[in-house]
Amino acid sequence: MTDDSAYGVYGRGTVEPGDRPAVLVVDYQKAFTTDGLGMGGSALIERGVVNAARLLRVARETGVPVFQFHVSFGEAQGGLGLWRHKVPKLGEIVAGSPWVEIDERVWDPSDSLHAKKWPSVFAGTPLTALLNAARIDTVIVTGCTTSGCVRATVVDAFSNGFLTLIPEDAVGDQAQGPHDANLLDCQRRYAEVTTADACIEYLRRRAAA
Repeated sequence: MTDDSAYGVYGRGTVEPGDRPAVLVVDYQKAFTTDGLGMGGSALIERGVVNAARLLRVARETGVPVFQFHVSFGEAQGGLGLWRHKVPKLGEIVAGSPWVEIDERVWDPSDSLHAKKWPSVFAGTPLTALLNAARIDTVIVTGCTTSGCVRATVVDAFSNGFLTLIPEDAVGDQAQGPHDANLLDCQRRYAEVTTADACIEYLRRRAAA
């Protein structure tokens, strides 16, 4: 994928997925998949939603668990915390508003839905316990944004001992530069950057085994 000649041993290895995968969907909610709040709706995020939807259909067909996450704030949930300094607009994403709704293209009632307040889907959620209880060894990370909550999730997945795949065309950002740069870093250090089609093939191959 990349020229790592300037990075020594970084990026030389390959992450081979395990036998028990799950798909994590990071913040593909209407606050970010539309431009209503001015925080999303980019061409990269739109592409990510379309490709994540294809991947999720196969995950559900093959019995792979899907964990959906959405940002949801409000005083009843403790407020914005330190987000108030950098992204006060997030204060409009409150329970009951359209902005917390998962984009219908990636949603299914069989999915496990969890609210989050911080970048990583592991922070302040029961995700680690749920993955461990299901004996999951591999996570496929989709969602937005690549440079923010997706990257934070990938780092935490790695830190918690999960083999991690990132389908490049099923994650998105507001701009190409941060998307590419953060995928490059994740590939060098934490995960295997791949494609939605390759992940679909992996899930189907696993189901047929």
